[in-house]
Amino acid sequence: MKKTDSCRYFATWDTTSTVRSRPNRYLFTDTEFSETTPERWFPKALIPLANQAGMEILPEAALLRIHIGHLVHFLDYTTELEISYVNRAICCITQGALSQHFSSQERFCALKLYADEGYHALFSRELSDQVTNRFSLPRMRSARLHHLDRSRATQRHKHQELAAFIIAFVSETIITENFHGYHTATYYHRYSTCFKIT
Repeated sequence: MKKTDSCRYFATWDTTSTVRSRPNRYLFTDTEFSETTPERWFPKALIPLANQAGMEILPEAALLRIHIGHLVHFLDYTTELEISYVNRAICCITQGALSQHFSSQERFCALKLYADEGYHALFSRELSDQVTNRFSLPRMRSARLHHLDRSRATQRHKHQELAAFIIAFVSETIITENFHGYHTATYYHRYSTCFKIT
């Protein structure tokens, strides 16, 4: 059977996807936990608060905690987004109301994506737990997720799956864009390389 355009991205999935090719845990070292440069933990450009006037007067330790806290917040957001939205959208492709719009081969390839996204959720949570436990950081559910929940809830029942699909597609696109363009020395960038699908 000839591969469809969308499935060509999964041609080498068995050997190149992270979940298949690098099923190893990422454990922080003491040296990494001792990093005191805030920007190494999370890009300042992705922290709205860090770019406000007056932030420069904060002690270095406070800035460090803000950056580390945003890393945790991002990882927790990623975990829940993958579980509640992205993999739900994939279910719409494989067996839901949207499945009629996809070929059997595309539905099969979508299961590979499901495995990848589940691994992203696991990986993100494991990293987040390590950092949270080390620095005794509070956790708070993302306001964006609350907003997405409300948006999905306002849709008519027959449009629920389509809404989940659109939210997942847009959110994944935004996250991918955020991954690119930051210095490779940051922990943030290093984690992003673990989210390789193909």
